[in-house]
Amino acid sequence: MRQKYQIFEEWPETEIEDQFQFSLFSRQQYWKNHLEEEQILPLSLKQDGQLKAFFCFQINENTLQTPVKAPYFEPYLFDKSSLYECLLIIKEYLEKHYTTAQLVFTFPSSFNIQPILLENSFQITDVAISHYLSVSKEQTFMEQMLGKGASRKRRKLRQLLEEDYLVEHVARHEFAKYYKILAQWRKEQNHRNIISYEHMLKQYQSFPDQYHMLKVNRYFKTIGLAIFIKEKPETYYTYILLKDAQIKEDINLLLWHALYQKAQKEDISIIEMGTSMLANGKINKGLAVYKSAIGGIITKKYTLKC
Repeated sequence: MRQKYQIFEEWPETEIEDQFQFSLFSRQQYWKNHLEEEQILPLSLKQDGQLKAFFCFQINENTLQTPVKAPYFEPYLFDKSSLYECLLIIKEYLEKHYTTAQLVFTFPSSFNIQPILLENSFQITDVAISHYLSVSKEQTFMEQMLGKGASRKRRKLRQLLEEDYLVEHVARHEFAKYYKILAQWRKEQNHRNIISYEHMLKQYQSFPDQYHMLKVNRYFKTIGLAIFIKEKPETYYTYILLKDAQIKEDINLLLWHALYQKAQKEDISIIEMGTSMLANGKINKGLAVYKSAIGGIITKKYTLKC
């Protein structure tokens, strides 16, 4: 029997976001850093005055979509098994109040797309491959490397750790300086900059305890950088991990190693490694093989519409 929820076009209070451990990508301030108020449709589903679910969409001319400037949107659900029921309720609400709008959403790979959605006018429009690292305090980064080619990666990492590379956490006052370097590397290597310099700094200033950066130095020169986000109390999301194109050694291994060690210290259980897709929608096979070799577990992220 379907629950009787009331839908309110409003944000939960910040205290509620904290209490229920909202994903960073679902928080009000994150959205308002990117969009104007009139471009956002927050939907709180309540029962007897208690928040039971929360979704948020960007209002475009003919589309309501989520996420905004993020890899996925993770809705808050009091009952995790209620995802499909809440979506059906939202679908009916939007059909009534936003009759011309198409609904498009991308959820994290941990969300199972249940057949009932596909039976109720929801269509899968995209399937993206990504990877994650499962972090254990009982295993070192090298010990959890079990994929094809792992032994070669372990040997390479041991060699790098014996050389004079220095991996450090970037201080807060230097974040902007190193983001400019990272943005320049991405431009030189034809990477897409999903978040502009201005928006990245706005996010960093809003969430200084969630945005972090690591750097690899050799002979006082920075040759590798990584930005990772504490998306939830138990999850790191790897926004970017990149080295100077002139460096031939696989120093990214040092960054993954340092990130894994930090995750262990911070009681993080999952490191989302980011997409393994190319801009044309095809799988980046080389990157996918690399992530698997260093312990990454393959998963799928779905985009649906109705």
